[in-house]
Amino acid sequence: MIFGIIIAFSYPAYRISAYIALSACTAFFIRGLTQKKNELFPLILLFFIYGYLSMQPYVAPEFPSDHVIHYADGDKWIITGVVEGKPIKDGDRVKFILNAETLGRNTPVSGRLRITVSGDVPDDLSAGDKVSFVSRIKAIRNFNNPGGFDYERFMAFQEVWATASVYGDLSELFEVLENKEIRGLEKFRRKISDLIEETGPGKHVAILKALIIGEKNEIEQDAREDFSQAGIAHLLAISGLHIGIIAAFTFIFFRRMLSSFGFFLWDMWPRKGAAVLSWFPIVAYGLLAGIAASSSTQRAVIATTVFFLAIVCDKNHNSMNMLAIAAILILFIHPPSLFSVPFQLSFSAVFSIIYGFSKIHDKKAADKGNRMREKLLSFFLVSLFATLGTLPFIMLYYNQVTLVGLFANFIFIPVIGFVVVPLGVFSVFLYPFSIKYASLCIHISAFVLANTLETVTPTYLEIFGFYILGWAVLEIMAISPQTTDEEEQARRRRAKIVVVVIMLAGILNAHYWLKERFWHDDLRITVIDVGQGSSALVETPGGSCFLMDGGGFPDNSSFDVGERILAPFLLHKRIRTIDKIILSHADSDHLNGLLYIAGHFNVKKSGPTARHQITRVI
Repeated sequence: MIFGIIIAFSYPAYRISAYIALSACTAFFIRGLTQKKNELFPLILLFFIYGYLSMQPYVAPEFPSDHVIHYADGDKWIITGVVEGKPIKDGDRVKFILNAETLGRNTPVSGRLRITVSGDVPDDLSAGDKVSFVSRIKAIRNFNNPGGFDYERFMAFQEVWATASVYGDLSELFEVLENKEIRGLEKFRRKISDLIEETGPGKHVAILKALIIGEKNEIEQDAREDFSQAGIAHLLAISGLHIGIIAAFTFIFFRRMLSSFGFFLWDMWPRKGAAVLSWFPIVAYGLLAGIAASSSTQRAVIATTVFFLAIVCDKNHNSMNMLAIAAILILFIHPPSLFSVPFQLSFSAVFSIIYGFSKIHDKKAADKGNRMREKLLSFFLVSLFATLGTLPFIMLYYNQVTLVGLFANFIFIPVIGFVVVPLGVFSVFLYPFSIKYASLCIHISAFVLANTLETVTPTYLEIFGFYILGWAVLEIMAISPQTTDEEEQARRRRAKIVVVVIMLAGILNAHYWLKERFWHDDLRITVIDVGQGSSALVETPGGSCFLMDGGGFPDNSSFDVGERILAPFLLHKRIRTIDKIILSHADSDHLNGLLYIAGHFNVKKSGPTARHQITRVI
């Protein structure tokens, strides 16, 4: 199914052929069932074709005649529609998805728009509100630089192909026609949010909202960077750690409670009853944390549900099967989840943990001291396997590798996972106590924070080689060299051969990139797409690099061209050092994009501070 989704993204124009193949495979599979044959190949092909077809609405959409995309890049309209999902505050701007209903006075339309409103928007604006405003509809387009973020694809996977923005006097341009009363779950989430805010002010307020109810939009950028550099950014997402802790607490509580009643002791009913009762707080917490928007929360809730079902049905659970079921259910619901960063990080981490532990067989010690050491070792290995499993994706999407992540997890997983989250969910009135402890640990983390090593962007071939190398190393570690089993010895030899091949391929890959970066003998000039303004990269024979201008917008806080466009492009080309930055003139559309590069890249031009390492040429 995953392979079908990937093929659909690369080759989307074969919808009719896929339907024909689907009909044929269905016929073969049904015939096999009636004849009681094991028709495995048609079944596998069915899932492949389903994966391919499920992506068609996102990669090859067929827009109806009244879709808003047909009105893009034209005149301004009075746009009326209903807010979908929770509006997101970003500084002085508010962003939300709008289900468009009409343009002008009475032109009915369909489709979704990404709306950005700059200025004061009603605080109670929420999903279901009907709004009207004046704006021009614009089709979503990317900046055409290698290594840049594919914003067009990102929004298409949300079935959004156009945007609209509102600036200026909002009293004249933006109007809430109908304010829907906030009810149910969203009202409860707001009450919890208000309760957390009563403990402020402070950075811990936004962090607690992320930990307890999954609201990460209020976390300041410097706090995000602190968590990211410490290697504990995963704690800000409601994931298997949080769901697992709640499941463990509730399961132990309900099992002990049911065990106190004699009539429950037959046929393991305390255990089965605890599994059933524990499922309800897990689902409730998942809904509170925003299960619809988070693949990590979805995976954790689904996997825990399968685990509890296995207990109720007296079946042995298999961790890899639970992971597979969670993945396939998420992809059935929303196939583009495969391309989302949280989905890839979440599943690569858990897969690496499960597979890593399946290959490392520790001998259980008899005495208590050794058991404690083994628990600490297991805790370290969980962090190690998760770090290694997500390493290529972290480099691919964030271009950085933390040097202290393994050690920071020893501090923060117990503190946040076993203090803040349980107390926050089960004992809201204890927030002041747990907040103080959590806030103290966050400040300790910032104090002892080590440097972050920024990386270049790896290729997909390099990522594939990394995982193959990891598999081969685990195979070698899992098989003792003293074993007499010929098949085991053959597996060990094959794994060693794979290691040698991958290392040779790595050497050739390094030679290729060194030649591309430093050993070329031609002059290369690349004009970079930065929208308004200009920017160009000059690479001389021998690898020296000069960056002329950097584009930019008047307000870097709204969109930093240096961070969002120039940095991904340079890292895509394996460039971490700039010999000189040249500024033609100090207008914002030439200067502002250079500030991030001067502060985060190695710029050889001397100066008192990194941000002043800019040579002005008039």
